[in-house]
Amino acid sequence: MSTNNFMEPSWGTYNPLNDSDPILTRRNNLVKLAKKYKWRIDIKIMQNILDTSIKQGGTTSYSIKNDNLYTGFQIIITNKNSTLWVKIPDFQNWTSIDLNVLFRISPNRK
Repeated sequence: MSTNNFMEPSWGTYNPLNDSDPILTRRNNLVKLAKKYKWRIDIKIMQNILDTSIKQGGTTSYSIKNDNLYTGFQIIITNKNSTLWVKIPDFQNWTSIDLNVLFRISPNRK
């Protein structure tokens, strides 16, 4: 799981945040939810985690007018069956895309 806060110092984009920064709140909430559901996370649970609002201890913010953060899109990728799930809050619900179809290599290709 990740959020767009780029805290890895080796990336050269690290900017220390104070404890009240909403980006840090998002990250901390995501870590707490990941620990809560450890070893049980499937697609449905991951969707529920990402759909939990920041005000309810999650990461998602739907109101650009009332918050400094706004969730523009969400992505889940499963390695097991090569499926991409995408959601655009307030516009499109969770939609699955079969990556096997997109990246199929012809059997005749060498």
